[in-house]
Amino acid sequence: MIKMDQSFTVDAPLENIWKFLLDAPRVGKCMPGGEKVKLVEGNKYSVKLVVKIGPIKVRFAGFVTVDNTVPMESMDIAANWTDKTTASKTYVIGSINISEAGNRNYQISVFREATVLGALGKYGQGITDRMASKFAKQFAVNMQTALDQDRKHSVPRAPYHNP
Repeated sequence: MIKMDQSFTVDAPLENIWKFLLDAPRVGKCMPGGEKVKLVEGNKYSVKLVVKIGPIKVRFAGFVTVDNTVPMESMDIAANWTDKTTASKTYVIGSINISEAGNRNYQISVFREATVLGALGKYGQGITDRMASKFAKQFAVNMQTALDQDRKHSVPRAPYHNP
């Protein structure tokens, strides 16, 4: 089992962060290599992801389920993906937690445990850690950009004046 633990800081209101994390298609667009995220039913999504691992281009297809959400605080995720080219399967369980980081910033902590079977399983913890770290950094940049665009396009409320 491979364990991955990353965290990053986001400068946005907590409500916007939570709304973003619940919007799986938007999250998918921010994932490096994310090609398609589609609601299957309830809290289950089909996912297509293309990732380069060393010299190999891997095309994962599978499902992600979001459970045990605690609004504005945390959620659990479970995923299973298959890559036909390498005959590999990946099973992931994890959690996403949000905590205050001060000065209007929030820390997003993502913990995952993955089981990788097939040809990709031979790469082990070392390459998986490097890949996960690179993936998380790019996702953090993409998420912040998306939240900044939301902020630019939001219309400020006019002050209320009691006649």
